[in-house]
Amino acid sequence: MKQLLPMFPLNMVSFPREEVNLHIFEERYKQLINECWEEKKCFGIPAYIDKKLMNYGTEMSVVEISKVFKNGEMNIKSVGRRAFKLLNFHPNTPNKLYATADVEFIKNDYEIDEEIKDLLIEKLKLLFDRLNIKKNLKTFDSFEVAHYIGMTQREEFALLKIEAEKERQIEIIKHLDKIMPVIERAQQIKNRVSMNGHFKNFPKLDF
Repeated sequence: MKQLLPMFPLNMVSFPREEVNLHIFEERYKQLINECWEEKKCFGIPAYIDKKLMNYGTEMSVVEISKVFKNGEMNIKSVGRRAFKLLNFHPNTPNKLYATADVEFIKNDYEIDEEIKDLLIEKLKLLFDRLNIKKNLKTFDSFEVAHYIGMTQREEFALLKIEAEKERQIEIIKHLDKIMPVIERAQQIKNRVSMNGHFKNFPKLDF
């Protein structure tokens, strides 16, 4: 069933359950946020990639207006709820400064395959260890780590469109398998640079 949502296109991919902090300064989005806050409505963040409005996004809920400035600008905290497919975009909506769109919500599945999850955690721990990143990986879903593994916006967008958690995790594993050799190579280069000027002790070669 389709639903009409206020639209806040951004040059980013937001995910369900993700916390997104925003500084609101345009008049149209001041109106949007104030209405959503007062009327307890949600808004949508469709991805805007390479100067093109994409046809998928995430429904967001305003959880806090952290600060309101004298000129009406504000800092807000929002959280992702559901992914959606954009059906019809309405750039001009009567009595509104902002755009709206008819959307259809995706039925995201969060069921985890334990075997795939264990493999994914192992690969993520290796990546974070190489990058010296500390992150708790005891409980998570694929959306939680997507922004931290070097995906492009288009790769993140492709992940957003996948309904099943198992399939999302498989895509992340494929991505990690692709980038790890590059990271390992970069680490080798870093080590060689740090050894520049040191006395090297090479093993004896038997001809």
